[in-house]
Amino acid sequence: MRRVIRRPALVVVCAMALVAAGCADNQSVSATRSNDAVGATAVVSTTAMTDSTVAPAIEVPTTYVPVTTVAPTTEAPPVTEAAATTAPTTAPTTVVTEAPTTTVAAGIPSGWVEGSFPEGSMAGCCEYSYWTGTPSPAFPDDPAAPLADGVYTAAVVAPWTAAQPNQLSIEVRRIEQCTILGEAACIEPGPYVDTDVITADSPTRTLTVALDDTLAVGLSGFDNCRSLSKSANGNDLVALFAAFDSAYRSEIGSKLAAGEPEEQIAAELTAAPASGFEPISPVDCGGVFVFRSGDAPPLLMQVIAGYIDDNNRPPLTPTDQIHLVSIVVTNGQPSLYFYSGFYS
Repeated sequence: MRRVIRRPALVVVCAMALVAAGCADNQSVSATRSNDAVGATAVVSTTAMTDSTVAPAIEVPTTYVPVTTVAPTTEAPPVTEAAATTAPTTAPTTVVTEAPTTTVAAGIPSGWVEGSFPEGSMAGCCEYSYWTGTPSPAFPDDPAAPLADGVYTAAVVAPWTAAQPNQLSIEVRRIEQCTILGEAACIEPGPYVDTDVITADSPTRTLTVALDDTLAVGLSGFDNCRSLSKSANGNDLVALFAAFDSAYRSEIGSKLAAGEPEEQIAAELTAAPASGFEPISPVDCGGVFVFRSGDAPPLLMQVIAGYIDDNNRPPLTPTDQIHLVSIVVTNGQPSLYFYSGFYS
């Protein structure tokens, strides 16, 4: 910091020295300035030329130019401090590990397992007239809306084919009370009670069902003159369809196409069982063959060809032999139930 001594101060000092010492010719005035740091004072002394006279020293205050004090610079906090105060990110909570809650993706376990079916799922498979049961819920007004929980009768619209193995087109009908439908629909005369039901002709719904491991299926087959019911998933049903289709085409369908009589085909397979076809045992169980494939219920074959009229006996398809009976919806999830047992 620079100090400035104003010139008028020297004039005042001289005047004062002249008054005190008479400004004699034989006296001189000398001024010395301290070289100390800021805050020192300048000292002006008058010293006579002779040793006998000494003028008193006069201290003159130093006049300073005001200096603006610059405030110390405030440095911005380091970036690392800003990072430390950053609010915790919510990304970990949005990486919802619940999203891979894919227990449904695992699907229904594979393999045919023996067990009972939901009540009413096999009703209507073989009855000539009404049966005892519960009516189906009304269809939703929106044709695209899913069916409400309940039991409905169902039939295949188009036969299963190996070209589109993992889907099935079905027609769904409601089960309705005979007290509403009357004798014309229920075939046998009343009086009826509320639990007397039958399949209503209308309305209907057509659905395309994916045959995969998310679909539960049930199949009631026939073994040793008794019904055998097992459950599996849609993939298991596709495997059974494919196995029957391949075996039937090889052992029966090709021979029918060649004009061989049904009785001859049956006799040949009875004498030499092949491709899963076996003679019915005991022989009085009401069929010709059973078809076996893995752990699926055996399929009872009471005929080896379809029937339109006596002159038109088309080959059987898998869904001719494995007859769809119903669709059961539970908690919004549909299941299909099939029958391949004894028809009276």
